Amino acid sequence: MQKLLSALNTVESGYLRRGLPAFDGRDGKYLYAGSSRLVNFSSNDYLGLSSDKELRRKAAALLGRTEMRLGSGSARLVSGSLGRYGEIEKAYGEYFGYGNSLFFPSGYQANIGLMSALFDPGDSVIVDKRLHASLVHGLGLAKAKLTAFRHADWKSFEKKSRAAGAPRAVVLESLYSMDGDALDISYIAENRSRFPLLIVDEAHALGVLGEKGKGLATGLAEIAIGTFGKAFGFHGAFILCGDRVKDYLVNFCPS
Repeated sequence: MQKLLSALNTVESGYLRRGLPAFDGRDGKYLYAGSSRLVNFSSNDYLGLSSDKELRRKAAALLGRTEMRLGSGSARLVSGSLGRYGEIEKAYGEYFGYGNSLFFPSGYQANIGLMSALFDPGDSVIVDKRLHASLVHGLGLAKAKLTAFRHADWKSFEKKSRAAGAPRAVVLESLYSMDGDALDISYIAENRSRFPLLIVDEAHALGVLGEKGKGLATGLAEIAIGTFGKAFGFHGAFILCGDRVKDYLVNFCPS
């Protein structure tokens, strides 16, 4: 307990202590706290779908169907998966140009599971220095050899790549959440041989960037990560990949 209190006091003294702000309600871009109506500038609900009345009505009708249920009673691997879910995962993968997909309860579980399943101890992986922490955590679980280049600096990337020898993969984001800047796709397209396996976290881009909201890395990345909790207005996440990668993840992804 003394250790916990000491850690909390440390973040408190640096004005870094976090909390969970409580609001009374939300409607689109507005938050309600008592009699106050506030504009929510920190939301990732880019399209306002989470509070769309027509979408809510359709979701309620879908959940009301006899074959649907809110929970499986156990993991899909244990108690089975409704056939419709597999069809939906396939449809998502095909729409975004990857062939298939696998759904996860959260983006964090998707990211740490994907990284820890794909890579072995000592595998060389190159990342942008501003890569999302959950992906870095997953690479840590895999005990991969992590090499980070300066954010959005391709000269730094080339230098780090040469120093790393023969990297297994390059992991990037398409829209970086901390900076709000987008990945330079043209460089990747012109230098595709420098990216042996390209994995792109498209969580902030899918639904709003690229042709028909398909993201920035479609046609270039072998694997992409998306989330339902931002532009799509739901909860959870998904990995976009081919059939073989999905089969591998079903067998080896710990999360």
